Amino acid sequence: MRRVTFAFWALSLAAGCRDYAGPSGSPSTYALARVGVAHLPVSFNGDGTPPFLVADTLRLLADRPRTDSQILRQIRVMQQELNGPVSRSEVEYGYEINNGVLRYTDCPIGALCAASLIYRPIAFQIVDDSLFEITPLGAAIPPRVYGLVRYR
Repeated sequence: MRRVTFAFWALSLAAGCRDYAGPSGSPSTYALARVGVAHLPVSFNGDGTPPFLVADTLRLLADRPRTDSQILRQIRVMQQELNGPVSRSEVEYGYEINNGVLRYTDCPIGALCAASLIYRPIAFQIVDDSLFEITPLGAAIPPRVYGLVRYR
């Protein structure tokens, strides 16, 4: 009986220990800081007309059980008028990180997307605690910059 009790406590303590030098299993959340040089709220269309983007976050979730995909959850808050009511949308995408670049397509998980015909690949350069959108030269849409949210 003593061995069983000792084994139980030893396993309990070992389960509570974690590798602080390894990657964190908790999700990382990045909040939109600016679009080009403009700070929020910004026109979603980029022309100064409604709707307005009030907030946008990217949350990198831990892997789901029994899948090989990594999940990026985007939570966006929009306003039709600057002083009007807000609407919130939440969409999940699969993502990957290679050589310091986070990539995903804007085709939601579970949607039947026509591959690259409609949905564009989105890439962010990871620099310290920020994500800088990589856009083609001469793109009409200014790049977005997200900053890591630190919880206290």
